[in-house]
Amino acid sequence: MAGEFADPGPGRPIPVMISREMVEIYNASFAPARGLPRISEQVLPFMPLFPLTLNDSFVKRDAAGPKIRTYMKIVGISHWAMMAGITVPLGVAQRLNRKLAGELAASRYSAAVVEVASPSMLASVQQRVRDMGLDIDLGRQRMAERLGMLIMLVTLGFGLVSLVMVALAAVSISHTLFMIISERRREIGLMRALGATRRDVAVTFLSESAVVELV
Repeated sequence: MAGEFADPGPGRPIPVMISREMVEIYNASFAPARGLPRISEQVLPFMPLFPLTLNDSFVKRDAAGPKIRTYMKIVGISHWAMMAGITVPLGVAQRLNRKLAGELAASRYSAAVVEVASPSMLASVQQRVRDMGLDIDLGRQRMAERLGMLIMLVTLGFGLVSLVMVALAAVSISHTLFMIISERRREIGLMRALGATRRDVAVTFLSESAVVELV
């Protein structure tokens, strides 16, 4: 943590958490492509403040109330943070909701994160949540399943490509060996006339084909 994740009060920069998955995507593709520095836990204390405009949207233009311009400070990276966005302390969310939409908005919640102690408890916890009449967002689980399926398909694709390459190499070697034998029939006849057995001839040409295959 590069600072305290708590409401600092009005007029002060807001501490935020960012998603670990988003940081990994940024470090792996976005930053190298644009020559930007990578983000890590070690560089968080040295990162500057970023401008932040609240109660504004590029999608929804009819937001009620005034726009609030302030600054935010990235204080940590967490896998519990929002995937597409920033996560602010609960006190900040309550204070801003109270200011922009009233007391009711400050006391109501649209979502909560539930962490189970063991994967074996997941099914029972999900069922109890459904029994309470609440919806369950399995977006992260579905994303992990889709990513696993994608990795499996890519692995199978590489495996098929490898098999095709091996088959083509085998056909090429067989064709090369066949051409060598066809062009050296007189040499084979001479070897047989000098007393070489079929086994000697076979060992000679198989040795040459092994060298070609190795190369």
